[in-house]
Amino acid sequence: MIIDKVKNPIQVGVLGFGGLGQAAARILAPKGEMLWVAAADRKGYAYNEQGLVRLV
Repeated sequence: MIIDKVKNPIQVGVLGFGGLGQAAARILAPKGEMLWVAAADRKGYAYNEQGLVRLV
């Protein structure tokens, strides 16, 4: 169930982007109360304050 988008979502980041990190990202992305803004592993990181994934 996708929850309606909230006005000020909690910004979250995923540390480690192996199997568990990718699964966490897939679960967090559609949540309306959270905004996935960062991912990092030993090779580097990605950050975007507006969110890393846009769902239509």
